[in-house]
Amino acid sequence: MINLYIISKDEILSHKDEILSLVDEERRKKVLSYSDEENALRSLGVGYLYMKILGKNPIYDAKGRPFFPEGPYISLAHSGSYSLLGVCEAPLGIDIEEIRTFPQKTKRFFPPFSEEEAYYGAWCRYEAFAKCVGLGLSFPLTSPLPLGSEYEYKGKRYSLDTLIYDNHLLAIAVEGEKQEYKIERVHYSSNS
Repeated sequence: MINLYIISKDEILSHKDEILSLVDEERRKKVLSYSDEENALRSLGVGYLYMKILGKNPIYDAKGRPFFPEGPYISLAHSGSYSLLGVCEAPLGIDIEEIRTFPQKTKRFFPPFSEEEAYYGAWCRYEAFAKCVGLGLSFPLTSPLPLGSEYEYKGKRYSLDTLIYDNHLLAIAVEGEKQEYKIERVHYSSNS
């Protein structure tokens, strides 16, 4: 089972000071270093989800990827109105992208995708898959994008899924067979 926890940046904004006091010092410094309040709120949302859902903060590897040595596997993403945390017993990657109109000049770089939803869906799947295999954005763009529901890479099978949530595309990649997933909308509570 893949558990997806999502919180809106409006929810975070409404309780910003309280949530800042709950997250660890590293997350607090990161949040306060942003010059763009939207990104700061989304980052704070991820920190809150760690504490609310898992009761602890992850550690980070040399590439800055969060993990828990004793498990579970986690992945995070944020875009537009939401911060998202994925939790699973198998390696996974998630991504979320707000569907928005992009400039005509951008379309020439992605000729197979004339519609925003198709473009963001492909990008989301690419990012989720790259996170799942542990390469993040260092996964070469020259590699074929995983467009099907299954993909093989370096002798391992991966399942991919895409869904729409409130004008945002979510992509889920997990090592192994396709798994059920559930999405839980998280709200701030003072006893987190």
